Amino acid sequence: MARNSFGEKVTAGAVLLGLLGVVVGYGGLSASWYSTKNEARCTVQSKTATSTKQGTDYRVFTEQCGVMQIQDDVLLGRFNSADEYGKLREGTDYTFKTVGWRNGFFSMFPNVVEVTK
Repeated sequence: MARNSFGEKVTAGAVLLGLLGVVVGYGGLSASWYSTKNEARCTVQSKTATSTKQGTDYRVFTEQCGVMQIQDDVLLGRFNSADEYGKLREGTDYTFKTVGWRNGFFSMFPNVVEVTK
C-alpha cells in the first residue's frame, strides 16, 4: 500500500496554504499598523508602568487623545521607551506622534514614537 496518498497531499497543501495565509495576513496587519500615523497635542492626565512577562508596559492617559502606549520598537529603531515615559509630567501638554490604532478586542493602543513639549 502506497504511503503518499492523494488525501495526504491535499492535507499537506491545505496546511501550507493556511500557513501562507497567516503570514500574509500578519504582514498586511503590520503594514497597516505602521502606516497609520497620527500627530496631536494632548494633555497628560496620568501615566502607568506595569511589569509584564515581556518587560514593562508604559501607558499614557490623555484628555484629548485617549490612551497611548510607549514601547520600544525594532522596526522603528526605537529603544528609549523608558526614558520618554520618564520625561512626561501629568498636567503638561505635549505633541505626540503615534503609529497604530486602538483595538479594544486585542488590547492594542497607538504607540508613541515621538514626544515634544
